[in-house]
This record gives sequence, structure tokens and C-alpha cells, in this order.
Amino acid sequence: MRCGNGTLNRKTGGSRKVYWQGPSIGWDLGGNASKVFTLIYHLKNTEDLFQRYPGVDGSFYFVAGLGVNYQQAGNVILAPIRTGVGLRTTGANIGYLHYNKEHSWLPL
Repeated sequence: MRCGNGTLNRKTGGSRKVYWQGPSIGWDLGGNASKVFTLIYHLKNTEDLFQRYPGVDGSFYFVAGLGVNYQQAGNVILAPIRTGVGLRTTGANIGYLHYNKEHSWLPL
């Protein structure tokens, strides 16, 4: 399960709060704490962001680490980049993230 929130800052100006959550399934062992920023490509309308993005994720942390994955829905491409600390063995997960305008406790 992944969840979080952040601020979408448009190059053309303006910003808005964004929330995300979603399940994943796979294998890994350990834990980490991280910060994330997401590069977004081909987002013509802010409303196009609010949908589910399937993806595959892999990470490795030994004291500190970096994780990058790739998500695409239609023409919109997201590249979340995480940096953090922790101890996590190499693992792989598949799942999706659902980006929302409002906070929700439901992971799906």
C-alpha cells in the first residue's frame, strides 16, 4: 500500500493539492522512509492527472537509496523519483496509484 499527498506545480503557473493511494503486490523485505517528486509528461489538462496509473516498481536501500518507476495512462506519463533512508532488500512490485483531488482512506 502506498499513499501520500503533494502539490502539483504547473510550469504555466498555478498549483493544487494532489492525493494518491494504491495497492501493490510483490516481494521485498525491510523498510524505508522517503521523499518523492514526480516528473509529469504530456499533461495538457490538470484534470487528466486524476486517474489510475498502473506500474512496476523496484527498489534497493542500504542506509540510503533511490527508487524510480514509470507509470503511464493514455498519453500522460509519470516518473516518481524517491530518495530516502532505510534497509530494504532488492524487491519488485506491481500495482497502481490512483491520483485524487481529495483525501480518501480507501486504498482502491
